[in-house]
Amino acid sequence: MFRRILQVVLRPFVRVSLATTAAARAAVPRPSGNPHVHTTGTNPDRILLVGSGAAVGYGVLSHDLSFAGHLARQLTTLTGRAADIDIFATPDMTASSALTAINAVNLARFDLAVMTLGLNEAGTLHSVSLWRREIAALLDHLRAAGPSSLRVLFVAVPSLTSLGMIPRSVSRVGDRHGRLLNLELESLARGREGVAFVPFEPGAIVDTILYRSSETYRAWAGQLVSSIVAHLEPSGSSPRPLAVQDEQARQAALERLGILDTPAEERFDRITAKAQSSFGAEAAGISFLDNDRQWFKSRVNLGETEVSRAGTFGEFAMRGQGHFTVEDALKDPRFRNSPLVAGAPFIRFYAGYPIEAPGGERVGTLFVVDRLPRVFTAADAGLLRELALRAQEELWASARNTQA
Repeated sequence: MFRRILQVVLRPFVRVSLATTAAARAAVPRPSGNPHVHTTGTNPDRILLVGSGAAVGYGVLSHDLSFAGHLARQLTTLTGRAADIDIFATPDMTASSALTAINAVNLARFDLAVMTLGLNEAGTLHSVSLWRREIAALLDHLRAAGPSSLRVLFVAVPSLTSLGMIPRSVSRVGDRHGRLLNLELESLARGREGVAFVPFEPGAIVDTILYRSSETYRAWAGQLVSSIVAHLEPSGSSPRPLAVQDEQARQAALERLGILDTPAEERFDRITAKAQSSFGAEAAGISFLDNDRQWFKSRVNLGETEVSRAGTFGEFAMRGQGHFTVEDALKDPRFRNSPLVAGAPFIRFYAGYPIEAPGGERVGTLFVVDRLPRVFTAADAGLLRELALRAQEELWASARNTQA
């Protein structure tokens, strides 16, 4: 009873302190551009990063220099695989608003969801019982909307005192409340399969209250990376298949991009030419699957602007999250009778990597083809992925410009 009375009395002072800090932070730089981080490699681990605090990236100008960027690079160092991290973070995010933020996200894309929530609830002395219900609702959504393989990792609410966010006399109250929130997180994690709780204590910070350094984010990522690796599903040597796409949603996402039947553009042609020359391939292209056709936005040494979609290499490439390779089509029963193999352009080798819409729907591919069979190495796969991500970024830039 005394604790509740104390919270009621102190809550206005804590909120005023947080509001003052938030107002000062409004002018502090933080990452702009696409909230995504990628590292070089193959068979990427796909991570959804949701929350406030470290996930926001105050004090640095790019996501590559933020917590997410350092986390992605450290993951790749430990796993030998690529890492793709999508960031949904705002300074005022709470468990309740996090559910709203990811409600429309295609969770089938992800292997792991990392949640950095609770700072705002600790600072405002948010009801513990309400917090438990909100976290439970968030978990229910992740389980219902995500694949059965999706794992969820809750990062502990760090102490406000260690972060230096508000005066020490006030932050100690928030720290006590944060410990109560963490107890609820631990309890919920223990009771659910595929959900884990990871302690996190930033320790002494030399940064100012408003500005964090890239070095601080590197250290924070270092505290958590081993736990994150431990909760990722082993990849093995083959790409993990994704859930079957909703074709109607995929087609709608493609049409929203406004890319179909547009003229050739140098920014895409440059990427296609780079792919063709880097692999020494006969031909290369960037294609999109539209209803019953495969349409080529960019192409090198390919005569047609579109072909029938059914049974194409591109259709198979869209079914997985990693690269799709056919080293000798004449030895592959799926393709040996294809008109593109038995007749012009007499394709024997194909390698493609999916291109996604901003919502995660796979809409197209970057690919290279050859008239001779070839061996495709892990290094080749990494290069193809990098070029596909460049094409994807150009596609997303067009979408942003259209919406602006």
